[in-house]
Amino acid sequence: LASSLVAFMFHSHIASLGMKALPASMVFGCYPSVKYGMTRAIVAEVVGTTLIGIGFKIFPDAWNFGAWYAAITMLFAPFSGASFNPARELGPRLVAAFYGVNTSKLITAAGVNTALIKTVPLTTALVPYMVAPVLGALIGVYFGGYFKEVARW
Repeated sequence: LASSLVAFMFHSHIASLGMKALPASMVFGCYPSVKYGMTRAIVAEVVGTTLIGIGFKIFPDAWNFGAWYAAITMLFAPFSGASFNPARELGPRLVAAFYGVNTSKLITAAGVNTALIKTVPLTTALVPYMVAPVLGALIGVYFGGYFKEVARW
């Protein structure tokens, strides 16, 4: 819904970008770091979401959890963009496809060095953002409940 609203608000600007050539990841989602690669992006998403799940179970108030979440985001953002939420990736990419953006491939961010740009199939590129957070959340909530019970937090 949020992606649709943003696309509606800025439709004229998005349309002027040349939809067929525009890489979906550069505008509509996170992407694995070229420096660290896909494997580390998957690990970062699993571990980050696990830590968020643990924090969700053990921190008693929103302030502590918010600080925990912010620290995890800053720690893992260089590897994967710190998405931690499949809906945050899927929604924008669906809206991008609706508006005609070529979502068949994902071009990883390379900053200003265009020699580092790599193209990988979108199905491969979405693994860190669709599968890894779900796995990490399940692990995190399980261990968070365990830690809370054992430590009596």
